[in-house]
Amino acid sequence: MDLKVKSCISVAVLSLIAFFSCDQVKKEEGLKIIPVEKAYRNQTALEASDYFQKIRYVPLETTDQSLVGKNPTVWIAGDKLIVSSEQKQCLAFDKATGRFITSIGHIGNDPEGSLSLSGWMNAEVGHIYLQAGNGRSVIYDTDGNFVGEQRDLDVTDGFFGIDTYDYLDENILVEHLPATDKKPDRIILFRDTVLLASFPSRGDQRSPLSGDVADIQRVDVHKH
Repeated sequence: MDLKVKSCISVAVLSLIAFFSCDQVKKEEGLKIIPVEKAYRNQTALEASDYFQKIRYVPLETTDQSLVGKNPTVWIAGDKLIVSSEQKQCLAFDKATGRFITSIGHIGNDPEGSLSLSGWMNAEVGHIYLQAGNGRSVIYDTDGNFVGEQRDLDVTDGFFGIDTYDYLDENILVEHLPATDKKPDRIILFRDTVLLASFPSRGDQRSPLSGDVADIQRVDVHKH
């Protein structure tokens, strides 16, 4: 038999097998049930190679000026790595070589000082926001230069949770505020001192901590 004819017959047979195999697949009806509890109790290790095609390790320069504290946060900012640890330092390293470049911000009560060096970064413009207290943040660029300050347009008063921040672009900032006894869980969008939008999220409409202070019988503080 001609080789070309054999090839055509083989392709036809494979096509029929694929067709009938697809036809035999059992279709699931209704909602698919995912056994979350079973998966949680039988956790398996995740391999980075399953998610990334290429991994590059960057050893950071270690000097007396560039020691990283515990539980650091790492941000990528252009050609720099910004490493922030709350009670230690906020540091900038060269992303390619790991060479230490400069420190960013400082803890203090002066106009450029902050309460801690664990903040957040608007990667769109390369600005780092460090909390200075009373709804105020000091802003630095990735070269360690002081840029200015930002005051929150809405704040969470009392013991209701932690405000979190993000950004939409280089100008529009986003803040999530947890529910209090008077305000719902909400998200605001603002630019400088202009409130652009405010709307309730799907969080709590009333804080579980919004009871009267007089109803608190006891408060214990444990340091770990």
